[in-house]
Amino acid sequence: MDKRTDRMKNPYMKYFISFGLIAAAYQIFSGAYNNYFPIILQAGNPEFAGGAEGIAGFGLNAFMTSLIMSIDNFFAVVLSAPFGVWGDKSTKRRGLIVILGLISCVTYMFLPLIIKMRGDIPSGDTRQLMPYLIVTIILVFVFHFVDIGRGSLEYGYQYLFIPKEQHNMMNSVMMLLGGVGFIVFTVVGSIFYSKNPESPFYLGSGAMTIALLIFFLVCPPETEKNERLMREKEEGKTQKENVFKAIARTFTRLPRLARLCILMMLIIRLLSLMGVAALQTFASSFMLDVVGIQPNMSMIVVAVYYIGYMLAAIPVAKIAEKVNNILLFAIGLSGMILGSVLMLFFGKDVITLSIFCVIIGSTSSILDVMILPYIMSFAPEDGADIGTLYSSVQTINICTSLIAVPIVGWLIDFTGNYSSLFLIMIISCAISFIPLASLKRYSKQYELENGEKE
Repeated sequence: MDKRTDRMKNPYMKYFISFGLIAAAYQIFSGAYNNYFPIILQAGNPEFAGGAEGIAGFGLNAFMTSLIMSIDNFFAVVLSAPFGVWGDKSTKRRGLIVILGLISCVTYMFLPLIIKMRGDIPSGDTRQLMPYLIVTIILVFVFHFVDIGRGSLEYGYQYLFIPKEQHNMMNSVMMLLGGVGFIVFTVVGSIFYSKNPESPFYLGSGAMTIALLIFFLVCPPETEKNERLMREKEEGKTQKENVFKAIARTFTRLPRLARLCILMMLIIRLLSLMGVAALQTFASSFMLDVVGIQPNMSMIVVAVYYIGYMLAAIPVAKIAEKVNNILLFAIGLSGMILGSVLMLFFGKDVITLSIFCVIIGSTSSILDVMILPYIMSFAPEDGADIGTLYSSVQTINICTSLIAVPIVGWLIDFTGNYSSLFLIMIISCAISFIPLASLKRYSKQYELENGEKE
């Protein structure tokens, strides 16, 4: 009871809740965008769910849809580091977070509305709808540009403002509220979608607006940092950051075997994420086209994936203390293969698809929970360049989605079957066992050398 009371009295808890509300709103953003926006882009195409009758859309094929759906990953790769550096040099980061966030809310709300302005042009007539499609893509560009900026500035604010000893608690609260927000929205959004297909986007915009206002009212400006920056400007002290040199320096400082272990782990991460990225983008399309499940119900199935993901994330860290990391990685990859096989051949309705999504979600959670801490365990003992190492790994994750989604989109067009996304997961996870075997060898050598030095 005393420990629980102490946690509730944490002086930073109100800030954690504020950050968690933004995380929950972002999950609503991404959930509605990934589930419903691909339907809008493809509806009207006779090759997609028989034209997806009753849904207004631009009639694009899967490959073109995948390119548009990859814009966020492209911006994340290109802009995350520059926005992060800008935030560290800015005395107005807190205000910029709110301004960029509100712009993203407005553009996000209009994403499903442009197609409604087409007048008498038939749904799916891409040539005649081209002006409307161009406006929609411009909105997508603006939305992702400002949202990547908002996110990068926000994480910089959080990790500077909150003491290091509170970072784990901060992340725990954010993950909890983010997951709860997504699941609650899934149910509510599914109900409203059947009445108004634009409503999930309205809910996302409203949730983020409220979360940003709470953030602005609760969280203080970065007074100490801003004062230091003002002094440096007055004294003429300026320092330019070269992101690429910083990344290169980070990895060259590490021992050779550590670099090899990290390389193998990143390859595994890249391969294991390919199927997950494709599933998150085309799950609703697969369920509508292959199984005949409407988008509002497919959103519930996707939510079950996240339930499995969250439930597995809780005990994995404890299990990792007693079980070899390599074995757990193998279990995670095997579970993703099993879930994909079951989904591909036996997923026939909401119940079976939900069960198989739990398998995929819970086993992919093993990799998500463990890979980053495993890589960070090779960071220098003095703590130097930890942030650079972290951002480099995150960039690899984003690059994976940027590559995987168009590949799967092209494969779907080539085969004419949305089931191809599960073949990608099966093949990529199976190939992952090759670098996993190398990782096992390199990690043993590293442990022996490290033990001898000690």
